[in-house]
Amino acid sequence: MAPPAPMAQPAPMAPPAPGWYGAPPVGYGPTPYAAHTTAGTSISKPIGIILLAFVEAGIAAVGIWVALGLFFGTVSDFAYGDFGYSCIDLVDGLAFFVGSGAGIVLIVGIWKMRSIAWVAAHVLSAVLTVLILANAIFWGLNLLDVIGVVVNLTVLASLNTNPIRRNFGRRPLF
Repeated sequence: MAPPAPMAQPAPMAPPAPGWYGAPPVGYGPTPYAAHTTAGTSISKPIGIILLAFVEAGIAAVGIWVALGLFFGTVSDFAYGDFGYSCIDLVDGLAFFVGSGAGIVLIVGIWKMRSIAWVAAHVLSAVLTVLILANAIFWGLNLLDVIGVVVNLTVLASLNTNPIRRNFGRRPLF
């Protein structure tokens, strides 16, 4: 009996083409630009994500503190019969309270590295910066306003660094 014929070897294939932003295509290992690369693995979260989540938590806590102060101002202004400032304090306090609530929800998205959290962090930081500047114009500038603007602008700048952009699945700037 004759030995079986050897099986035909397939022709060598060219290496796979690069995927999205130079990353290997799906099925060829983890991509450095894909969001959620650390989920379900033993890899720790990047330090930038941890710091961003803690900074957002601080912003939310200060926002709630400011909102409570404005709600107290609403009651005080109402007690003295100054209804115009009472309404302004109420609307302003509600804006800070809603912004802080959105910040708390945003912390979860940042911690889980959801790509929508990157966009939401930009929007929230920009809105809070405008709100703080409007309060500084209307009520006068104080140290808390300066710190708030600096922190929000720092968050906006850190969101656009290449490591953070990669962690949220965004294309690097350069």
